[in-house]
Amino acid sequence: MRTARPTRLAAALGAGVLLTGLGATPALASPAHPAGWTAEHGLPGGSFLVASAEGETGASFGTEFEVDESDVRLTVAPVLEGEARGAETEVPFTYDDELERGDFDVAAARRSLGESGTGPVVYTLYVLGGEVAALTYGPDADLTDADPGEPLRADQRHELGFHMLPTAWDTTLLAAPGERHVFISSYTGDEAAPLTLVAGPAEGRVVEVTEEETGGPRGYVYQAPEGFTGSDTVTLRATRDGVTTTRTVTVRFGDPRVDLYDWENGRIPGFVTFPVAGPFDDAPGQPADPDTPTSPAEPETPADPADGEHTVPDTVETGRGPAAWPVAVAVLAAGVLAVVRRHRVAA
Repeated sequence: MRTARPTRLAAALGAGVLLTGLGATPALASPAHPAGWTAEHGLPGGSFLVASAEGETGASFGTEFEVDESDVRLTVAPVLEGEARGAETEVPFTYDDELERGDFDVAAARRSLGESGTGPVVYTLYVLGGEVAALTYGPDADLTDADPGEPLRADQRHELGFHMLPTAWDTTLLAAPGERHVFISSYTGDEAAPLTLVAGPAEGRVVEVTEEETGGPRGYVYQAPEGFTGSDTVTLRATRDGVTTTRTVTVRFGDPRVDLYDWENGRIPGFVTFPVAGPFDDAPGQPADPDTPTSPAEPETPADPADGEHTVPDTVETGRGPAAWPVAVAVLAAGVLAVVRRHRVAA
């Protein structure tokens, strides 16, 4: 790990010139964005997340990017022969615009179908008028009990790609109860063009982590001051082929909305599941002025465990592993790590 230091961006960034401590890179011709892309919302997407705990009838979904409740629609329909869908029924849900997270009751929605709800059913998520994800459940002979049936598969319309991202987008991550660390993914859909820290934080500290250290996507770990409650913000930016995307991340500590998440059984947006601590003890502080250019840090020589200086890292881990979430879709742009049986939804 190494401390991430913001670098200055040229005023001509809109023209595709990115200045770093390593020099300038000229812009290339901008490729066409995919059909349906807009500067405000990128290519809208979404995913479902369902817990497997016995008697649990709640499910949730995430949306992207910059989506309001009025932009979201959720339906349930019986699955007919050949996987065709029957008539769709609207499903009520609650939605948090800032977290871009919705919650609904699987069993109650299924009961609204009456007798046709005893066979396989599919829940469909629409964002800005387009279908972005689907969640299929197997048969349920008894709609009156607490068992909503078995989730079979989660489908997404598209995988994340760099040119699907909006020009600028905001995300909010919540810290686990009692924790000081939040993981911020730098993944953009293109390994060669990760998001890079360009501003912040004001309160805490940030350290960059690699794929080897996370066991997943690379990114940054935010460390809050001891006892900190409140919020802080960091800004990340990436450029590819003359196209720039900027992500502003708000991290919140002590936010009551943490109760929305099942911290014991799932992988949560921003949840740190790998060792962190030692690098923060030795890392220099952040520059006072986020726009002050800095030189690349010299590589550090790891301490020899035999010399008695080895630091045993504190480990921040979830309770049970991803097996507790048999049907989930990874929203890597938001830093969610999950295991999924995934199939693309036909266009």
